[in-house]
Amino acid sequence: MRRHKVKKTDPLLNAAKVGNVTHEQIYHALRPLDEMVHRMELRWGADRLPGLVDVDTAARFGSAKAKLDAAIADNDVEAVKKRVKVMLRAWKKLDGQAAEAGHRPIDPEVWTVKVDGGTAYAFVQSNAEAWKTTKELRDCRVFSIEEVARLLDAQCNLIGAVKDEFPDAKVVSARKREPLDDEIPF
Repeated sequence: MRRHKVKKTDPLLNAAKVGNVTHEQIYHALRPLDEMVHRMELRWGADRLPGLVDVDTAARFGSAKAKLDAAIADNDVEAVKKRVKVMLRAWKKLDGQAAEAGHRPIDPEVWTVKVDGGTAYAFVQSNAEAWKTTKELRDCRVFSIEEVARLLDAQCNLIGAVKDEFPDAKVVSARKREPLDDEIPF
């Protein structure tokens, strides 16, 4: 879900908005909604919650979001304030309906490992869990299983072939390949 946050005006890059009452009103009106979106995304995962509710609720949520986006684009302070209130209620409705339907907030099982060079990696099951884990573990490179599979598929043809032939084989060491630039002796 794209957050609606309007960035605080940078006086060096956008001097025209410094002291602009409309811009400041919209910026501050959106802050409670931005905080609500942040809390819901930490709880349920980014872009996940609207998919956990019934179709009608999801459609109404989408309509409310589109109306807020239009009010922001139009710089209509009163419409933004009204639409922010609607969206705050909408997020609470999504949260309640998802819970009532038996869905659970994201609680990733995180596997971590440090490699010889000291780099720390964290692995989780889904992309939504990866997003949440990156917010909680800033000192790790976080990957979902899907991302790991894509990396292996794209980069490890030789290792994959070895695993196909010797399923019990274990990778015990790896190094970056150096380009072959030695002269062919014939």
